[in-house]
Amino acid sequence: MTESEEKHSIPIESTASTASPTASDIDSTRSEPGASDEIDAGSGAPAEPRKKGAGEAFQDLSDSVHLLATRFDEVGDFIRTCKEKLLHEADVYRQDGAKPFLEVLMQLHDLIFRQAQSMESGRARPDPFLTNLFQTLEAELASLGIDVIRPAPGDPLDLAMMKAIATEPCPFWRKPDRVARIHTYGFAGHLDDQWHLLRKAEISVYRK
Repeated sequence: MTESEEKHSIPIESTASTASPTASDIDSTRSEPGASDEIDAGSGAPAEPRKKGAGEAFQDLSDSVHLLATRFDEVGDFIRTCKEKLLHEADVYRQDGAKPFLEVLMQLHDLIFRQAQSMESGRARPDPFLTNLFQTLEAELASLGIDVIRPAPGDPLDLAMMKAIATEPCPFWRKPDRVARIHTYGFAGHLDDQWHLLRKAEISVYRK
């Protein structure tokens, strides 16, 4: 090869090295693993979230239901605590507020009862108004949950419910240590979900 031919061959090689890639070269680049990932990562587009399987979705739902049930239990406990506190305070308030009113009713009951005894013994004239008032008063006490302790002559002596304030001679047809006379009735009832003895009945007792 002459010197002129060597000069002409150098540009040809340079031209071949800067030639544009062929279709086969592009296809091989596209087929390389990771090439599409690099394009997506470079484009800045957000990747789609991974979809959960049925098992994972069910576990998430189960956890949510369990958490909700726990919250409901906590709310239920709080409501029950508040209700119990309010009921207790209401009972205390009702008991404290009812005591003066009950005291007045019991005193009125004593007055009418003494007058009724006088009418039964003939010391006073019968009064239908007092009889009706006595019945109305006892109905009012019953509506408040108050029971009247009513001993009768000849009943056994019950010191838990009765208070002996006097004695009387025991006639032969009566037994000793029994109720001889009733001076006042007693009262008991439920004021704060518990039974309370408000006042014992006052009686006289037969003694030999």
